[in-house]
Amino acid sequence: MRAEGLNSLSMSEVRQMLRDVAWREAVDSWREEARSRSKLAGVQKLIEKGYEARCVEVKCKWRRRVLVQLRGGTAALQLEVETGRWRGVSREGRVCRNCTSEEVENVEHWLLRCTGMAEEREKLIMTMKKVEWQSMEDDERVAAVLSYACRDDGVGRGVENMWRKRFLTEA
Repeated sequence: MRAEGLNSLSMSEVRQMLRDVAWREAVDSWREEARSRSKLAGVQKLIEKGYEARCVEVKCKWRRRVLVQLRGGTAALQLEVETGRWRGVSREGRVCRNCTSEEVENVEHWLLRCTGMAEEREKLIMTMKKVEWQSMEDDERVAAVLSYACRDDGVGRGVENMWRKRFLTEA
C-alpha cells in the first residue's frame, strides 16, 4: 500500500492490518518450526490434509485433553517413544509394552498397529465408515482419526477407550 492510501484509513483499519501481518508472520514461523520438529509432525499432517476440526467443541474435558495431546504431539510424553528417551533408552529400545511387536511405541503404532489395542481399534474403525482406509498411508490415517475424533462423538469415544485401556493395561 502506498503512503497516500494510509491517510484514508481509519485507526481501526490500520490496527487490523497490523494484526493480520503479525498473524501471518506467526503462522509462517510456526509452520517452519513444525516442519523441523518431529513432535509437531502430527499437527503438520493435519494441516497438510486439510483437517481443520478443532477440539474446542468436544464436551468431555478428559477426552478433549487426550485429543489435544495426541494432535499436538504431547501425548507422546506418556508413550514409550518419549518416556524411554528420558530414561536414556535408545530409540529402538522404546518398544511397546502392550504388545509383542517390538515396534517403537509412538502415536502411529499405538493407534494403528498395537495388537494390545486390536479390539478397541476395530470398534473405532467401525465408527469411521466414511473413511477409505485402504487408500491412505499410516500417517494420513492417524490424521484422519484425530480429526474425526474432534467432530464425531463415536470416534472420539473410541480414541478415549483406547487411551484408557493403554493406561489400565500398564498398571
